[in-house]
Amino acid sequence: MLDDPLLRNISCLKEGTFTSWSDTREQVSLSLPLPHATARRDLVVAITPTSLSIRHRHVGLLLEVTPLAKLVDSSASTWYIDGPMLCCVLVKQDYGRTAADQYWGASLTAPSGILECHLSPRDVSTFVQRRERELEREAAEKRALREREAELERIRRECESQAAALRAEGASAEANEPPSWWILDHLHLIVAGVAVLVGAVRMYVVFTHMIDRAPIDAA
Repeated sequence: MLDDPLLRNISCLKEGTFTSWSDTREQVSLSLPLPHATARRDLVVAITPTSLSIRHRHVGLLLEVTPLAKLVDSSASTWYIDGPMLCCVLVKQDYGRTAADQYWGASLTAPSGILECHLSPRDVSTFVQRRERELEREAAEKRALREREAELERIRRECESQAAALRAEGASAEANEPPSWWILDHLHLIVAGVAVLVGAVRMYVVFTHMIDRAPIDAA
Protein backbone atom coordinates (compact mmCIF):
# COMPACT_ATOMS: atom_id res chain seq x y z
CA MET A 1 0.00 0.00 0.00
CA LEU A 2 2.95 2.31 0.60
CA ASP A 3 4.62 1.86 -2.77
CA ASP A 4 4.97 5.59 -3.31
CA PRO A 5 8.23 6.94 -1.82
CA LEU A 6 6.44 10.06 -0.62
CA LEU A 7 4.05 7.96 1.44
CA ARG A 8 6.52 5.63 3.14
CA ASN A 9 6.84 7.92 6.17
CA ILE A 10 3.08 8.20 6.50
CA SER A 11 3.08 7.24 10.17
CA CYS A 12 5.11 10.35 11.05
CA LEU A 13 2.60 13.21 11.20
CA LYS A 14 3.66 16.69 10.20
CA GLU A 15 2.30 20.02 11.31
CA GLY A 16 2.20 23.14 9.22
CA THR A 17 0.28 25.01 6.57
CA PHE A 18 -1.57 22.75 4.18
CA THR A 19 -1.14 24.50 0.83
CA SER A 20 -2.88 22.16 -1.60
CA TRP A 21 -6.26 23.85 -1.43
CA SER A 22 -8.20 26.63 -3.14
CA ASP A 23 -10.66 29.17 -1.79
CA THR A 24 -13.64 30.78 -3.53
CA ARG A 25 -16.53 32.86 -2.25
CA GLU A 26 -18.77 29.81 -1.83
CA GLN A 27 -16.46 26.91 -1.00
CA VAL A 28 -13.04 25.55 -0.13
CA SER A 29 -11.57 22.71 -2.21
CA LEU A 30 -8.60 20.61 -1.15
CA SER A 31 -6.71 17.63 -2.59
CA LEU A 32 -4.89 15.09 -0.45
CA PRO A 33 -2.58 12.33 -1.79
CA LEU A 34 -3.71 8.87 -0.70
CA PRO A 35 -1.78 5.65 -0.03
CA HIS A 36 -1.56 3.32 -3.03
CA ALA A 37 -4.74 1.38 -3.93
CA THR A 38 -6.90 3.23 -1.41
CA ALA A 39 -10.62 2.59 -1.88
CA ARG A 40 -13.53 4.63 -0.58
CA ARG A 41 -14.32 1.97 2.03
CA ASP A 42 -10.82 2.44 3.49
CA LEU A 43 -11.50 6.06 4.43
CA VAL A 44 -13.41 7.67 7.26
CA VAL A 45 -14.06 11.34 6.50
CA ALA A 46 -15.74 13.43 9.19
CA ILE A 47 -16.85 16.96 8.28
CA THR A 48 -18.38 19.13 11.01
CA PRO A 49 -19.11 22.85 10.94
CA THR A 50 -15.79 23.50 12.70
CA SER A 51 -13.47 20.61 11.76
CA LEU A 52 -12.27 18.16 9.14
CA SER A 53 -10.86 14.72 9.87
CA ILE A 54 -9.65 12.18 7.33
CA ARG A 55 -8.57 8.73 8.56
CA HIS A 56 -7.43 5.57 6.81
CA ARG A 57 -8.72 2.33 8.37
CA HIS A 58 -5.37 0.58 7.91
CA VAL A 59 -2.93 3.49 8.16
CA GLY A 60 -4.41 5.96 10.61
CA LEU A 61 -4.78 9.73 10.54
CA LEU A 62 -4.21 11.40 7.17
CA LEU A 63 -5.44 14.93 7.85
CA GLU A 64 -6.81 16.70 10.91
CA VAL A 65 -7.94 20.33 10.83
CA THR A 66 -9.57 21.81 13.93
CA PRO A 67 -10.99 24.31 14.17
CA LEU A 68 -11.44 25.34 10.58
CA ALA A 69 -10.74 28.94 9.64
CA LYS A 70 -14.49 29.58 9.42
CA LEU A 71 -17.73 27.63 9.68
CA VAL A 72 -18.81 25.26 6.92
CA ASP A 73 -22.10 23.61 6.01
CA SER A 74 -21.36 19.97 6.81
CA SER A 75 -24.57 18.70 5.16
CA ALA A 76 -23.71 20.34 1.83
CA SER A 77 -19.99 19.52 1.93
CA THR A 78 -18.74 16.37 0.22
CA TRP A 79 -15.68 14.36 -0.76
CA TYR A 80 -14.67 11.86 -3.45
CA ILE A 81 -11.64 9.93 -4.74
CA ASP A 82 -10.05 10.99 -8.02
CA GLY A 83 -7.30 8.51 -8.90
CA PRO A 84 -4.62 8.74 -6.18
CA MET A 85 -6.16 11.89 -4.69
CA LEU A 86 -8.90 12.53 -2.17
CA CYS A 87 -10.85 15.65 -3.13
CA CYS A 88 -12.85 17.42 -0.45
CA VAL A 89 -15.29 20.30 -1.01
CA LEU A 90 -16.25 22.37 2.05
CA VAL A 91 -19.25 24.63 1.52
CA LYS A 92 -19.03 27.85 3.51
CA GLN A 93 -21.81 28.86 5.89
CA ASP A 94 -21.10 32.58 5.60
CA TYR A 95 -19.92 34.02 2.31
CA GLY A 96 -18.80 37.22 4.01
CA ARG A 97 -20.05 40.76 3.64
CA THR A 98 -16.84 42.12 2.14
CA ALA A 99 -14.27 40.68 -0.25
CA ALA A 100 -11.83 40.30 2.62
CA ASP A 101 -14.40 38.31 4.64
CA GLN A 102 -15.16 35.94 1.76
CA TYR A 103 -11.80 34.19 1.83
CA TRP A 104 -10.09 32.18 4.54
CA GLY A 105 -6.61 33.50 3.96
CA ALA A 106 -3.43 31.42 4.03
CA SER A 107 -4.47 28.58 6.33
CA LEU A 108 -7.31 26.10 6.71
CA THR A 109 -7.22 26.51 10.47
CA ALA A 110 -8.27 29.32 12.70
CA PRO A 111 -5.53 31.09 14.69
CA SER A 112 -3.97 28.67 17.20
CA GLY A 113 -5.76 25.80 15.48
CA ILE A 114 -4.35 22.31 14.88
CA LEU A 115 -3.43 21.04 11.42
CA GLU A 116 -1.81 17.64 11.17
CA CYS A 117 -1.10 15.92 7.87
CA HIS A 118 0.65 12.67 7.00
CA LEU A 119 2.63 14.59 4.37
CA SER A 120 4.57 17.83 4.63
CA PRO A 121 3.39 20.74 2.45
CA ARG A 122 6.41 20.20 0.23
CA ASP A 123 5.62 16.50 -0.21
CA VAL A 124 2.01 17.29 -1.03
CA SER A 125 3.08 19.88 -3.61
CA THR A 126 5.56 17.44 -5.14
CA PHE A 127 2.91 14.71 -5.31
CA VAL A 128 0.36 17.03 -6.92
CA GLN A 129 2.87 18.26 -9.50
CA ARG A 130 3.87 14.71 -10.35
CA ARG A 131 0.23 13.72 -10.65
CA GLU A 132 -0.36 16.61 -13.05
CA ARG A 133 2.57 15.44 -15.19
CA GLU A 134 1.16 11.91 -15.17
CA LEU A 135 -2.23 13.20 -16.33
CA GLU A 136 -0.56 15.21 -19.09
CA ARG A 137 1.38 12.12 -20.20
CA GLU A 138 -1.78 10.00 -20.15
CA ALA A 139 -3.59 12.62 -22.22
CA ALA A 140 -0.71 12.70 -24.73
CA GLU A 141 -0.76 8.89 -24.96
CA LYS A 142 -4.50 8.93 -25.56
CA ARG A 143 -4.10 11.54 -28.30
CA ALA A 144 -1.36 9.45 -29.93
CA LEU A 145 -3.58 6.36 -29.71
CA ARG A 146 -6.48 8.20 -31.35
CA GLU A 147 -4.15 9.38 -34.13
CA ARG A 148 -2.89 5.83 -34.72
CA GLU A 149 -6.45 4.52 -34.79
CA ALA A 150 -7.41 7.23 -37.28
CA GLU A 151 -4.43 6.31 -39.49
CA LEU A 152 -5.35 2.61 -39.35
CA GLU A 153 -8.92 3.48 -40.24
CA ARG A 154 -7.69 5.52 -43.22
CA ILE A 155 -5.51 2.61 -44.41
CA ARG A 156 -8.43 0.18 -43.98
CA ARG A 157 -10.69 2.38 -46.09
CA GLU A 158 -8.04 2.66 -48.80
CA CYS A 159 -7.64 -1.13 -48.85
CA GLU A 160 -11.40 -1.58 -49.10
CA SER A 161 -11.54 0.97 -51.95
CA GLN A 162 -8.74 -0.81 -53.85
CA ALA A 163 -10.40 -4.19 -53.30
CA ALA A 164 -13.68 -2.83 -54.64
CA ALA A 165 -11.90 -1.46 -57.73
CA LEU A 166 -10.27 -4.84 -58.37
CA ARG A 167 -13.62 -6.61 -58.00
CA ALA A 168 -15.17 -4.18 -60.49
CA GLU A 169 -12.37 -4.83 -63.01
CA GLY A 170 -12.80 -8.57 -62.60
CA ALA A 171 -16.56 -8.32 -63.13
CA SER A 172 -16.03 -6.25 -66.29
CA ALA A 173 -13.55 -8.78 -67.67
CA GLU A 174 -15.94 -11.64 -66.98
CA ALA A 175 -18.76 -9.78 -68.72
CA ASN A 176 -16.70 -9.57 -71.94
CA GLU A 177 -15.95 -13.32 -72.03
CA PRO A 178 -18.45 -16.17 -72.58
CA PRO A 179 -19.23 -17.71 -69.27
CA SER A 180 -18.00 -21.21 -68.64
CA TRP A 181 -21.52 -22.46 -67.93
CA TRP A 182 -22.61 -21.45 -71.47
CA ILE A 183 -19.81 -23.52 -72.98
CA LEU A 184 -20.75 -26.55 -70.91
CA ASP A 185 -24.46 -26.26 -71.69
CA HIS A 186 -23.78 -26.04 -75.47
CA LEU A 187 -20.93 -28.52 -75.62
CA HIS A 188 -23.04 -31.16 -77.43
CA LEU A 189 -24.02 -28.63 -80.07
CA ILE A 190 -20.42 -27.63 -80.55
CA VAL A 191 -19.39 -31.28 -80.94
CA ALA A 192 -22.23 -31.89 -83.40
CA GLY A 193 -21.27 -28.84 -85.40
CA VAL A 194 -17.67 -29.96 -85.59
CA ALA A 195 -18.80 -33.43 -86.73
CA VAL A 196 -20.96 -31.94 -89.47
CA LEU A 197 -18.10 -29.75 -90.60
CA VAL A 198 -15.72 -32.70 -90.71
CA GLY A 199 -18.29 -34.73 -92.70
CA ALA A 200 -18.75 -31.90 -95.16
CA VAL A 201 -15.03 -31.66 -95.69
CA ARG A 202 -14.77 -35.38 -96.32
CA MET A 203 -17.62 -35.28 -98.83
CA TYR A 204 -15.98 -32.36 -100.59
CA VAL A 205 -12.70 -34.24 -100.81
CA VAL A 206 -14.43 -37.39 -102.19
CA PHE A 207 -16.47 -35.41 -104.66
CA THR A 208 -13.43 -33.50 -105.88
CA HIS A 209 -11.51 -36.77 -106.27
CA MET A 210 -14.35 -38.27 -108.31
CA ILE A 211 -14.42 -35.29 -110.67
CA ASP A 212 -10.66 -35.46 -111.18
CA ARG A 213 -10.89 -39.18 -112.18
CA ALA A 214 -13.92 -38.87 -114.47
CA PRO A 215 -12.04 -37.95 -117.76
CA ILE A 216 -9.57 -40.80 -117.30
CA ASP A 217 -12.36 -43.37 -116.94
CA ALA A 218 -14.13 -41.99 -120.03
CA ALA A 219 -10.98 -42.28 -122.13
